[in-house]
Amino acid sequence: MGLPFDPRMHEAVAALPAPTADKDHVIGAVYQHGYTFKGALLRPARVAVLTWTAPAGEEGHGDDSDAAPDAAPGAPEVGGEAGD
Repeated sequence: MGLPFDPRMHEAVAALPAPTADKDHVIGAVYQHGYTFKGALLRPARVAVLTWTAPAGEEGHGDDSDAAPDAAPGAPEVGGEAGD
């Protein structure tokens, strides 16, 4: 545990929340150990990978949790001026 996830040596079978951003894509739990023989992979380790998701307030948008999402390009503005 604590090693970086390597898809050549590990099989990710679960994702767990990472406590900090620097723990992103790090092995959080080993469910089944893998085996190599003379440098050849016989069976990858089955592991859970830590995945970081930033809290809602840390995405650079400030406290806009109840604000409407941006409109799609070309979509009419809601509450804008009505056409004459």
